[in-house]
This record gives sequence, structure tokens and C-alpha cells, in this order.
Amino acid sequence: MRLSAPTSLIALLAAALLTSLLAACGGGHGNAAPPPVGGLSLEPGEGGVTITWTPTAGVDYWVYTGQSATICKNCGNSPNNWNSLPGAQSRGWASAVTTPYFFTGTTVQTSLNNGALYSFIMDGRFSGGPGGDATPSVSATPRLNGERWYNDGNAIGTGGVTGLAFGAKVNTANNTYDLAGTYLAMGNGGLKYQSTNGLNWTPITSATDTTNWKSVVYGFPGTNIRKFVGVGTGGTVVYSNDLVNFTSITLSSQDLNAIASSTNLVVTVGNNGSIFRSTDGVNWSAAASVPGSPHLYAVTYATVPAGGLWVAVGAGGALFVSADGSTWGAVASGTTQDLKGVAAVANSTYPNGIYSPVVAPVNSYAVVAVGSAGAVTQTTDGYTWTSQSLGSGNLNAIVSSSALVPTNQFMIVGDGGTAYTSPNGVNWTLRNTGSSNNLTGLIRGYNNQYLAWAANGRTVYSK
Repeated sequence: MRLSAPTSLIALLAAALLTSLLAACGGGHGNAAPPPVGGLSLEPGEGGVTITWTPTAGVDYWVYTGQSATICKNCGNSPNNWNSLPGAQSRGWASAVTTPYFFTGTTVQTSLNNGALYSFIMDGRFSGGPGGDATPSVSATPRLNGERWYNDGNAIGTGGVTGLAFGAKVNTANNTYDLAGTYLAMGNGGLKYQSTNGLNWTPITSATDTTNWKSVVYGFPGTNIRKFVGVGTGGTVVYSNDLVNFTSITLSSQDLNAIASSTNLVVTVGNNGSIFRSTDGVNWSAAASVPGSPHLYAVTYATVPAGGLWVAVGAGGALFVSADGSTWGAVASGTTQDLKGVAAVANSTYPNGIYSPVVAPVNSYAVVAVGSAGAVTQTTDGYTWTSQSLGSGNLNAIVSSSALVPTNQFMIVGDGGTAYTSPNGVNWTLRNTGSSNNLTGLIRGYNNQYLAWAANGRTVYSK
């Protein structure tokens, strides 16, 4: 029987709609691209998994995951159908995935659950068309970093690095922020290097810069004014959003030793109790009230039960706190050792250690400062501090993770390649970095890896 024109049109529209739906959900074959030859290789990391594969030119790839020992795609009522599993997610529909790809969280949950088994599959497609067959399912379990360390990265120049920051720079070709982050290393004599992965470093030429830089931060993350801001000797501040153009200003005659950022404020601290704050990295004001004049060596922004709190530490166990970065008060640190680093952790604990958008978590907080002769001091409220000692070697730097489930952690590095990790700032695990260098700095950056460096420019990293 011959179809009428209207019936034919309806059939064509129905077929087009079906094709569209299949393409959107990764179904259908037709002229779909084959999956990557050789399948997927996985490397578990902190809050995510690095996926590598052998790509074919012209093919777009989508990757799928769920919490299960194995998953499948478009497999009907199978309990392993990827989109019916806890933690089900896919990537490739909003932006291209390229090898290697670090599969972590979303804006809802910013990481995969550490300690949970995830399986992964991938399919290919041409120009957004229907997805073809998927790779075999492979699985991995994300976990906190710190246990495994590597030293196969290149040195950052010949030495003199004093600070590192990691964040998205502005692409001067289109005046938009890059999707991936970049490291900026700064140091003595105007030293500046950049790297996309912490392994390979490119010098940034600035012939007129001879400042001894002491610290650098990626300021105002998540805003439209974010930029790299460095501080150094003679009260000098420098800022850049593209790592091409740098602007310097002078705040005082005092050396500035450290800088930290919250979402909307940066604070720098230095010699003789110097403290300055800025809401844009360009315009600065001196703190209105500082309770003393010790040299201050480190600063951080913390969340405690009472709200946000700035914490600055320094010589002889000096410890200052402030709610606004302007009016500061002195707090007993519990130690007379020089404090060289400070960091904070905020944990949200969910039942069974699994993130839930409908269950309220139990929140807990900790701030830890470290320093000379193994000094460690810790607080849960910002005001009552308890000290302990981790050996007799100098502890030079501390950082923390954020937004991980089920728990975040602190990491410390120090002399002789020493490293420690802790989920709460009280109980510490000694780690073997494989380095004998005095590790003077530490940052958590690319793919949640921890990168530590020594005065000679050598680096070690944990992933």
C-alpha cells in the first residue's frame, strides 16, 4: 500500500527524532566510529582517574563511568547499564576529551569518591553523530595521593625557586581563560617559569626584573578578575593574568614573604608584622591593626565553625588571626619555633562515605601550622591550638586538599625529603618521597598532584 504524503512526512520525522535521541544517549551504530584500538588504560589518582587511549584522527570520544565492577552501554535492563549505577557520569557531550584525560567530578560533586570502585568505557563518533560500540569495561579506585612519589620531572631551572601557583591563565589570542591550568614558578633574581604539567618548564623572560620573589598565589579563583599575584623583597607585588604581561607595584620597604587568597580577597604578610590586603590584586591597603611586629612567613584562609578566618604565622611561634584581613589579633600557638607554613581543611562527611545531594553532611574543620625542628600546631576553631613534634627536622611547607569525599588531607614536606600526610592534622603518616633534598615548597595542582621542590630546582611529585 502506498503511503500518503502526510504519513510519509510523519514517518520521516519520527525516524529523525529516533536518530537524534540515539545520538544524544550514545546509542546507535550506522556510520559511528569504532572505539579506541587497545581499549582504555587507567591510573587512579586523588579524587579522579587518569584515562589514556590511542586516538584516531577525526573521531570524537565519549567516556562513561559508574560505581560498579563492570559497566556496559545501552544494555537494557542490565544492572550494569552505566546510567543506572551510583555515580553515573559521562564526558564528551559538552567539550572534547583528549588523551590523557583526568576524569574527576562536576560542579555538583567536585571529585570522584576516593575508595570507591569506578568502571569506565568509551565510544567514538564522527562530528557529534551516533556513538558506536564501547571499549571493554575497565575499573580503578581513586585514592588520596602521598603514598607514591616520582622524580622524573625536569628541574625548574638551576634553582632559586621560592613559590609556585597553579591556575587558568588568559589566552592572549582570544582573551578568554584557558580550560586547563598552568603553573607559575617564581624566585630569586626575577626568576619566572611556567609549566602545564609540573614536569616540563619554560622560562618566562623578563629582562628588567631582578626582584627576589618570595611567594605567589592564584588569586580570586572562580571570579572574572582571577590572576597570578607574586610578592617579594622591598614590598614588591607583581600580577599577571596571561603570564606574558606583568605589572609591578611597591607597597612598603618591608620584604613580603607569603600571600594567600580567598574567593574575593588576597592577603600578603612579611617582615616586622607587615600585612596588606587587596580585593583585586591591583589596589592594596595596609592592615588597620596588627598586634605585634614579628617576621611573618606564611598565611592562609581557613573555614572554621565561626566562619572564614585568616591565619598568619611566623618567627618564634607568632600566630595572628583575622576575620577580614585588616584587624588582627594574637593567639597562642603553643610553640616558640619559627612557623613556616599554614593550611586548612574543611571536611563534609556523608553516610557510608558517599556523596549525597539530599543528605546533610557532618562538617568538621582543622587548621595546621608547621615549622622548625618538627614543630606542628593544630586547631579546630582557629583560637585554641595544640602543638606536637614530628621529629627534629625542619618542616617547611604544608598544603591541603579540598572538596574530596569521604575526606580531605594535609601534606607536609621538609628537610631531607621528609613528607607527612594527615586527614585531621593530629594523626600523621610518614611518607617516602625518594628525595634527600631539603624540600622547601609544596603545591597541589595539575590533576590534584602534589609537587614539591628544593632550593636547587629539583622536584618530586605524588599522584
